[in-house]
Amino acid sequence: MSQSHWRQARPAIALAICSLAYVGGLTVQLPRPDEPTALLLAPGLSAESAFRAVAALDGTPVRAGGWSNIIVATFDRPVDLGSLWRNGIWLAFDPFVLGACAPDQDSARRDDAG
Repeated sequence: MSQSHWRQARPAIALAICSLAYVGGLTVQLPRPDEPTALLLAPGLSAESAFRAVAALDGTPVRAGGWSNIIVATFDRPVDLGSLWRNGIWLAFDPFVLGACAPDQDSARRDDAG
């Protein structure tokens, strides 16, 4: 790509980056009492490590996320950012915004049938 093409593409690239940052900011949230929150831990960690991190914060695991380092949990009390970081949790966000954390359709059908 020539330099003039890059110069013309800059506004579109900047808009895409700003849009992703804005949407990402809307999904980030600290855990609130009695509301499910998805928790992202370091990539490559096991589901067992995710469960241990929730237990260390006196949380209740609801379900595993789409990857082993994501878990959905609820908490009886608010949890601050420092506590999340000390327990290896990188990010807390709304579990229903990202499809990786939402329950899959097959499990929802099984729950309805059973």
